[in-house]
Amino acid sequence: DVEGSEKMALVGATDTIKHQKPKLLVSAYHRNDDLFSLIECINEIRVDYKFYLRHHSYIPAWDTNIYAV
Repeated sequence: DVEGSEKMALVGATDTIKHQKPKLLVSAYHRNDDLFSLIECINEIRVDYKFYLRHHSYIPAWDTNIYAV
């Protein structure tokens, strides 16, 4: 759980993502542009991921996650 440093974590994991294509669950609610910039970041590493979005309602907060498979 990198709490707002998702893009830096993805960049740091570039070689692993590029060579092993792990399934990814990435939080997309810390910054206003996360939903778009994180998908773009993953797409720059590998273009063969399929993306799914899920919003989880939890009281007192919420989570919006990107699933890349």
